[in-house]
Amino acid sequence: MKLFKYVASIDAVKNIIDGKIKFATLESLNDPTELLPRIYDEELLESLQRKRDEGYTNDDLIQLKKQENLFNRLSPETKIIDAPKSINIANRIIQSSVYDNISYLKNQLNATAELMSSRCGIFCLSTRNDSLPIWARYSVRQATNKIHFWC
Repeated sequence: MKLFKYVASIDAVKNIIDGKIKFATLESLNDPTELLPRIYDEELLESLQRKRDEGYTNDDLIQLKKQENLFNRLSPETKIIDAPKSINIANRIIQSSVYDNISYLKNQLNATAELMSSRCGIFCLSTRNDSLPIWARYSVRQATNKIHFWC
């Protein structure tokens, strides 16, 4: 399968010649807020209550371990506790009153997301090289010289 990258600046051509690729930062996107976390208090509280009532499963523990591995790589500074090693431990932890403090949870999530976004980039490719809407948008971006790479 062929993949294409829409590029519109001399810097991009130089990067290609030099054998480099540029990953866009979240701040350089047209709408950098689109990847910010959104927490809805009511849904969070409902989810918390459901997990407290129903408890964790083995699949939940697997997912928590995967999340822990990701956080350890991208934002170890914001880690509070290790992923639980058993369902009993997970069920005991979720009962903690710290999970009732929505403001604290939001602050932790936002701090983690901010740190992760500063360490990650986005590299977009397309299977099409003939998308006129994208090229039209791209030419406007090139003319304003604000964004070198567009996804």
